[in-house]
Amino acid sequence: MSASGLILFSAIFMWISSIPVTGNMEEKLVKDLLKSYSKHARPVRNSSDTVNMIYDLAYIVIDLNEVENSQTLIADEYLFWHDENLVWDPTLYGEVYDIRLDSNSIWTPVLTSYYTINEVDAVRGQGTVVVYYTGQVLFFRIMKTKVRCKFDVHYFPFDSAYCSLIIQPWCTSSVYLNFTLLNGTVDLVNYENNPRWNLVKATVERRARKYSRCPESYHSIVYKNEFVRISDDYLLALLVPSFILSILTILLFMLPNQSSEKITMGILLFCVFSVILLYTHSVLPTADTTYYFVVFLVFNIIMLSLITLLNVLVVNLSNCESCRDVPKVVKSIVLEFMAKWFCMTSIVNRNRSRQDGIGAEINNLYRLSVSSDKQPLDLSAEDQSNEELMTANPSLDSNVAFIKALIVTYWEKAKEEEVEKRFRQEWKDVGQVMNRFFCVLYIPIVLIAVGVNLIQISSK
Repeated sequence: MSASGLILFSAIFMWISSIPVTGNMEEKLVKDLLKSYSKHARPVRNSSDTVNMIYDLAYIVIDLNEVENSQTLIADEYLFWHDENLVWDPTLYGEVYDIRLDSNSIWTPVLTSYYTINEVDAVRGQGTVVVYYTGQVLFFRIMKTKVRCKFDVHYFPFDSAYCSLIIQPWCTSSVYLNFTLLNGTVDLVNYENNPRWNLVKATVERRARKYSRCPESYHSIVYKNEFVRISDDYLLALLVPSFILSILTILLFMLPNQSSEKITMGILLFCVFSVILLYTHSVLPTADTTYYFVVFLVFNIIMLSLITLLNVLVVNLSNCESCRDVPKVVKSIVLEFMAKWFCMTSIVNRNRSRQDGIGAEINNLYRLSVSSDKQPLDLSAEDQSNEELMTANPSLDSNVAFIKALIVTYWEKAKEEEVEKRFRQEWKDVGQVMNRFFCVLYIPIVLIAVGVNLIQISSK
């Protein structure tokens, strides 16, 4: 072989030899690193040293459950620290600068979450760690956890929710583990917006807390999320129909109390408000607060029940054969005070006329007819001849008595009809006054409720 050929062969051999066998060297590196590695001890050479750990959480999906008062969070969890036992020289291992290991093969911190309903769930195993030749370790996993939330539902469907997640090393004080943040903001780059709740504020802070039984302080990372409900669907499905039904309820007061259509319409509106209340209760969270919208629905149901009951009573009492007189207390409160306060002058005057002696003429005629049975007619001098005729003809006397009895019977019946008519009219007047009372009570409350909701809509 010539000298030039030998030189060329040597160059090719040296070039092939310089190509690192990465797979074999990485395997050898992992074996060398984990040969005497203990994953149960902190990754420090000196037991008095502190492990500095950086924590970060990147939101992906947040789902709120109003019934359970909970928030389900799916996020990327990142931890950075330095492991003094995982340092190597890349030149000795074929220029391998980093390796990927299962998190169970090395030391990883034990973290706990406060206010959680279930345990932290790593969707893809226990996580993966990336180890660099300098000893820097990156631990990441997809975390799924459910935490409790506080819902402010006073102004449903314009309510809000507040959720907190506290991450803290388990039973490890700041002397052994310095738990810090990557930065002071929440990573929302990959966050997918919730179709029902809008994330308006997300903050993160680091806290140091001391416990009564432990002299050292413990570091924790606190994430706080504030949500506002996207109320467009509820606005169209609940608020607008409820306000329209409220307007129809106002029109209900304009129908006559004796109308059967008013009773039918009241029962129909009662059923519709009850269905809306049941649906609203199914989507509301369990809380010890007062729902203003639910109060509005219950108020409508109560008012419709009272109006329907009043109409049924008025119709019944107006058509009864033997009506009872209106109690004096009801007369004084309803027909005098309330009717005067609601400017119902005709009812006030009618009630006063009854008290001053409506039907006095019938009573006088009745007394006259009764007294004629007891005292004989005062015959004048020119009719003395007729007295002899009546004495001579007994049938004429019996006819006069019959006519007198017929007149008495007629006026007694007329008086009873007048009394029943008066009783019916009094009950009708009571129904009209109470109808006006419910109307005056209902309209301002409905207007206030509509105004409050319009203010909430404009503010959103």
